[in-house]
Amino acid sequence: MARLTIALLLGLICTLPASAQVVRFDTSVGDFDVVLNPTNNPLLQGHTDNFLAYVNDLRYNCTVINRADEGFVLQMGGFETNTLAVPSVIDGFEPIETFAPITGFPAAENNFTNSRGTIAMALPGLPTGGTNQDGGTSSFFVNLDDNSTLDTDFTVFAVVPDLTTVDIIMGLDQVDLTTDPNFGANPGNLAFSDVPLQNNVNLVFIERAFVLEDTAAITAAT
Repeated sequence: MARLTIALLLGLICTLPASAQVVRFDTSVGDFDVVLNPTNNPLLQGHTDNFLAYVNDLRYNCTVINRADEGFVLQMGGFETNTLAVPSVIDGFEPIETFAPITGFPAAENNFTNSRGTIAMALPGLPTGGTNQDGGTSSFFVNLDDNSTLDTDFTVFAVVPDLTTVDIIMGLDQVDLTTDPNFGANPGNLAFSDVPLQNNVNLVFIERAFVLEDTAAITAAT
């Protein structure tokens, strides 16, 4: 299945439309590329524009990779902090300034499923349960497996053709802050579960994100 997914992603990259845009994320452990709307689907233009707005306004720079849920997702793009290590209290993680939320739709509507290597917007929960499909802003996640069960709520709009750096991050030690009394001991706050740590001490950061002008330089899956 993993080889099939990589082959499908390579097929997408090799047939990228001229308008496809690639964003490179330089992290504190390496870089990875994000191909936006590789199928050139008009339905995904809003998600593409939203993502690029954060990139071009430098809002992803110096933000924290906050969740590395093994076999599920790697989540980032929502928080920043002024320390390299885990802050002592939950308020040490500050939500980044966001633009207006975007309108989501089921992934099935654009024939783009939550499979390994794809990216979808993270969504806030509702008091009554479930998710707010129209609440996506800056936070996003990379799917690490077949997560097609998410297709009802989470819109897929991009792919990561080479998951080498993602896999390195997933291999780091992690800390679950949802059980820490200083963080409110809230197991329901998945944003800070499985936080990846470098050398078991320092957080993993997105150092900068920028549009890759030369798409020929895109990191390809091997």
